[in-house]
Amino acid sequence: MADQRLRDLERDATHGDLQARARLLRERLRVGDLAEERLRLAAYLGDEAARSACGDAAAVFVLTLPDEPTDVTVSERTHGEWVRQLLALGGRAGLARAVVAGLRVADQRRGLLASGASYSRSLFRQALDDLEAWAARFDEASLERCRRHADGDDWFERAAARIAVCGDDEVVFNVMAVFSACAMGPGGRPAGVGPMQAAIVAALVPWALAPGDPSA
Repeated sequence: MADQRLRDLERDATHGDLQARARLLRERLRVGDLAEERLRLAAYLGDEAARSACGDAAAVFVLTLPDEPTDVTVSERTHGEWVRQLLALGGRAGLARAVVAGLRVADQRRGLLASGASYSRSLFRQALDDLEAWAARFDEASLERCRRHADGDDWFERAAARIAVCGDDEVVFNVMAVFSACAMGPGGRPAGVGPMQAAIVAALVPWALAPGDPSA
């Protein structure tokens, strides 16, 4: 009966009705096909069906960065809540996926050159590829490649890879550091934050709501 109910709800949800999609998410949560943290992550990222299924009006993800260059310790405290929320709801795997999605947008915009930090596009892209592989598999080979990047000569290469190798007490600091540098535009002000946020949402919502092992 439970399987039939789930199939019926899946059929109803395919028509795009918001409440039907919310009912399906609640049923998936009830039968153990969807972890509560994943549902809350999708709601935090602004998915309307997930927000309806959660039945609350919790804050929605907004990628915030300081308007002016500032010490990362300060920006972590004043603007880092979105990082802490992604880490709490999506774990290190979800946060790493968010980092990869956001930084790929920054790389495509070539905005990284404005920061003044050392930047090798090929090394940075390889670091993102290896970080993405580590987030998908949590395997030792991917982690070892991230460790090598974290010891590399290029600042952006090191900063991206540290998301995999740093401790839990450092990860928010490292994410704020690399995002602040990557988003920096002419005049030292953040630029392109909107596209970076959109990329994070597009990458994480399907992952959050996909069936399967919540740690994968």
